[in-house]
Amino acid sequence: MPKLVTVRLRPSGGIKTWLRGRKLADSLAASWLLGYLVYRVYERLCRRLDVERVLRPVLPGNHPFEKKPDNLEPWETRGCVMPDAVELVVDGDVSAEEVARIARETVEDVLEDVLKRGRETPWRCHNVSLYEPLEDWWERTSGRSAARVELPPGLIQVSAAVVDLEEPDDEEAYREAVRRVASLVGTRAEVMDARGSGGQPCSVCGTYPTVGDREFWEELSERLPPQLLKRWEGGFERLCAACLLKRYFGTHVIRSWYLEKISWIPSTAEVAITPVKVGILNRWEELKDDGGFREAALGFLREVLPEQLRQIAHYLRCVKEVDRAGELEEAAKDLKRDRLEPEGLPEDVRKELHRLTPKAPRLDEELGDVEDSLIEVLLCVEGRFWYDPEAPGGLRELLEAGDLENLYTPYYALLKLDGDRMGELFSRDPETTRGASRATIEFGLKAMRIVHGHYGVLLYCGGDDVFAALPLHTALDCAFELEETFRESLKKWKGTCSAGLAVVHHLHPLRDAIDLAYRLEKRAKEAGRNRLAVGLYRRNAPERVAVLKWEADGKRPWGLLFELADLVSRRAAYHLPRDWWEGWWEELDEPKNLLRSLLGYVALRHRGEGADEGEIVGLVERIAEVVGKAGPEDGDPGAEVGRALEIALELRSECPAGGNGG
Repeated sequence: MPKLVTVRLRPSGGIKTWLRGRKLADSLAASWLLGYLVYRVYERLCRRLDVERVLRPVLPGNHPFEKKPDNLEPWETRGCVMPDAVELVVDGDVSAEEVARIARETVEDVLEDVLKRGRETPWRCHNVSLYEPLEDWWERTSGRSAARVELPPGLIQVSAAVVDLEEPDDEEAYREAVRRVASLVGTRAEVMDARGSGGQPCSVCGTYPTVGDREFWEELSERLPPQLLKRWEGGFERLCAACLLKRYFGTHVIRSWYLEKISWIPSTAEVAITPVKVGILNRWEELKDDGGFREAALGFLREVLPEQLRQIAHYLRCVKEVDRAGELEEAAKDLKRDRLEPEGLPEDVRKELHRLTPKAPRLDEELGDVEDSLIEVLLCVEGRFWYDPEAPGGLRELLEAGDLENLYTPYYALLKLDGDRMGELFSRDPETTRGASRATIEFGLKAMRIVHGHYGVLLYCGGDDVFAALPLHTALDCAFELEETFRESLKKWKGTCSAGLAVVHHLHPLRDAIDLAYRLEKRAKEAGRNRLAVGLYRRNAPERVAVLKWEADGKRPWGLLFELADLVSRRAAYHLPRDWWEGWWEELDEPKNLLRSLLGYVALRHRGEGADEGEIVGLVERIAEVVGKAGPEDGDPGAEVGRALEIALELRSECPAGGNGG
């Protein structure tokens, strides 16, 4: 009798906890590892069981896991399209215990392989001299029980279920089997074994006890670079198994397997400053001969480059590359004493700077065509140095000289997108499950390309879920392109999606920012699904949140509001009615008429300098026509429009050159 076999993997504490970290690199590595684990379980189950049909995942031939690293496109090395589940129809006797055992063995083998690769590559596979001291350290310590990294049980939760499927092609039988599987497959968070740590909580997540005793962390802190382990006044930064796996092994495995493809993973500051770097690249032909811009750029670099070179030198000293560290320190001293021009850095120093500093996605490819040493050095400056409070004058002069003020912002966006009612879709019948699985994975591949094309960092892409960090000037355009792609990919089933877009300061704690994006996505679903919720979280102002439909009557409300924001002054945000309708709007025969009157009054009263009155009136008419048709489930449409326009005005003032999502 055919049987339906379902397997799900969840990190201890759930995917959301797994993705939370202090750095974007933590989340990216976690996503990559989790996707790879699911794929390897799927592969081994297909080899060990008599599989009649694969329902999920149905991987297209161009899936990154089925390619060699040398054949990957640059955008494919920056993200991970994770199979959303493993669901098979098998023939013969098989038990849930057997399936769970195979899955657990696979996870253990893969994690051991990850640890092995973390010890051996890129040091042995790629002969990178920088890591020779780390190789020696591992050889000395890997045999010592105190220093061996052992992943405790419960790090990855394996859930498996097997139910009879009497009639595989019977839709009712399949739906009943899926319901039974859902009741059998459960996840639960387990507290990890402290393994001699004395129960001290992890320095990063604060949830689980750390791995290893004090001697282990003292040994690590002496040998590993400061980006991985920080020495604090209160002792050493100690990590639990999950955070150690993400931060160290996960990141290093990604870089070792795709050494020639992937650059240093950007920080939140690097994502936020991307508009300035992109603007410089796009206008370099006219800027490079501008004496004022060149002088301002050199002045800015003289202020920030020495400190950056000293920090890279410190990293090199941590891995015993003393000679190379000395070259960078000498260059930093010469820059500080005006004995060296930033564009005249020695070749070895410039290569080290280019290799070990974050660069926004796509900038690496564009840099390949640039031979000017000044722009190469300028674009390699880390994002946080663009916000250096000790060098505000030089930065201000640089932005003014290049007419780049409209691109400068310390804010960035986190986008969380999720399909609507996907559980219902995947429980209809086997063929629907197969088709939807392929469609969602192909959507994920397109999503990787879209996020990369908008200079974003794809942190997670699993099935119908997308989670990305984006610069402010492309965030809305990216969100709308993803929505269009999702709708097109699942048009056979009339699929829709909801999303949350959290705009936060680059210094906002990343774990909290991730929670904000998840909350906004949930709010969009609660408002009726098929919507985009945008939240603006300024450091010195209360939060502003608005939820609007992606599209109505072929128009995008968010796009229309951003067009209107271009034509009115920022003062309009302070004169918008905060209590539109006050609950009695449902009694109006034509709510759009009142909306048109109120919105038109505010917009015309505060129109921007030189703005055309007729254009404003036309936009107000279209907005009222689109939003005024809202039903009772949308709450107060006027209030949402007011909040949305306020957000649009704030974002336009923060990043005037941004996209409008139209």
